Amino acid sequence: MWDRQVAGLLHLLAESRSRVVHEFAVKAARANLAAVLPLIDADFLSLLLSKEYKVSTQFGLELARQWYRADEPSIPLLQALLRCSLAEARQQGMEWVDDQKERFFQAADFIAPLLFSPWETVSEWLDHSLTALTLPETVQTTTIARAIGRMNEADQQSDATERRCLLQAGQLLEKHFPSLLYHASFQLVQHLLSHPLAEVQNFGARILLHHQSPPESWPDGLLLGLINGSIPDLRRTGVELLNRFSDESLFGQLDLIVGLCLSPHAEVRRAVLPLVDRLIRREARVGDTLCGELAPHLLRKENAPGRDADLIELLTVRLGTYLGSIGRQRALQLLFAPRKAAHAVGQHYLQHFADGSELTLRQIVKLGDNEMRAVREWVWQYYREQRERMITELGEAVRLMDAKWADSRDFAFDYFRREPTEEDWTPEIVVSICDSVQPAVQQFGQEMITRYFKRENGEQYLLQLSQHPSPSLQQFASNYLERFAADRPEHIEQLRHYFYAVLAGVNKSRVAKKRIFAFLQQEALKSQRSARLVAEVIGRQSATFSIEDKARCIQILLDLRQHFPDLDLPLRIHDYAPYAGRTEISNP
Repeated sequence: MWDRQVAGLLHLLAESRSRVVHEFAVKAARANLAAVLPLIDADFLSLLLSKEYKVSTQFGLELARQWYRADEPSIPLLQALLRCSLAEARQQGMEWVDDQKERFFQAADFIAPLLFSPWETVSEWLDHSLTALTLPETVQTTTIARAIGRMNEADQQSDATERRCLLQAGQLLEKHFPSLLYHASFQLVQHLLSHPLAEVQNFGARILLHHQSPPESWPDGLLLGLINGSIPDLRRTGVELLNRFSDESLFGQLDLIVGLCLSPHAEVRRAVLPLVDRLIRREARVGDTLCGELAPHLLRKENAPGRDADLIELLTVRLGTYLGSIGRQRALQLLFAPRKAAHAVGQHYLQHFADGSELTLRQIVKLGDNEMRAVREWVWQYYREQRERMITELGEAVRLMDAKWADSRDFAFDYFRREPTEEDWTPEIVVSICDSVQPAVQQFGQEMITRYFKRENGEQYLLQLSQHPSPSLQQFASNYLERFAADRPEHIEQLRHYFYAVLAGVNKSRVAKKRIFAFLQQEALKSQRSARLVAEVIGRQSATFSIEDKARCIQILLDLRQHFPDLDLPLRIHDYAPYAGRTEISNP
């Protein structure tokens, strides 16, 4: 039945997607080969060679060898052989082309499809053939146009093999047709750059990289589109293209250079560095401008990982000799900012350009609290070198002891133990040290008072130290009650809040309380004025829940009643049987 329907066999081979059917059809067709040959043509052979079944492609090659005529070669058939998955078929196609290479490569439609061949042997053969031939410009133009048309047909659904073929086609075009390719229209290049596939975008970028027209003639936005491209190769090419601009052109586009230095893409930031080197060698003012524009960006959060590190390297190494142009105020902004990257650049300015005499001592002290040790070390060295200024402004200089960094505090403690003399320490300065909230600094202040104490300053120490809320300083101040507040009712009045603060403490300052009670009891009996002041303090304190303190308060009030019967005291005595003479304190 099938012998009588040979055309039906060819229909099966053309349409079926079943291996079993193809195996049967090839077997039956071979048995009827004489009837098959008159029915086939180049289109049928091309279709058969494109099949996924080896039995069919092998049969297609057999038919092609019998059907092919060298004097009337079919380009579609040869292209089908070169595309075929059967290596033997591809080899046959290359041999037939090599026999008439000049003829085939003069055909405008022959080369373009081969540029996208997925077979390495075919690509290498094509590369070798194009190298050995000189093609007419019309063939080159047609080949480029057809190839770019094929590229434009690709989309994001293209698989890995198709994308590799796109990349390969671009490389072959660039290698063998550069003279025409590098004069392509900017409209064509822009179209390639806007393609959704990176492989096509890269091809457009490569054309632009070697384009023969001067960069100044390029359309606005073309270069920026490359630099802001979606893939690293595009961005690197964009920056590389900047090197083709003349220095004069680039001097007028420093904003663009700044933008590249701040790019969120690391490859762009790195690629622009040689361009920066080139410009600052030509014009020093470029270095000043770039430093002034770039440094403030370290005050802001980085927009991409690695940007701060690259910016630090740029400002301190490549532009290091120009960093002084940012000025003292900008440098201080960097040093006082809450960002490590800013401190790194500020530290470079400090080491190479800063004049400490132009800084206030308050600013220098604040630098001594910087998180960068190098900055703190600069401050320590400045203290050592500028002893005269430290002594002259000692009240400000001692603030370094309040630094949050232990090494700065340790330096300050050691420095101020050695450098200032007794004459340099005034009560105001020593008391300001004691006013610190840090126990170690308070202790240092007490040490200085003890070491350089002068009797004429004792009253000032007592009155000023008594105002400190720290229990340790309250106790320290109590050392001077007997010596500098005795026989002075006005001091009792001035120290009233000190007494309240210490006596109101619960389970603390026991030594200071004992001294205050003894002092008050002693002073209360010296005069009516003192008695009244003491009675006010004790009356307020008598409401304490401490039995020991309450008993002491009652004793002092009883002593006052005996010595000053007319004094109004918060004390009443009641007679209760059987305990006549029981005493209690009324609510003041």
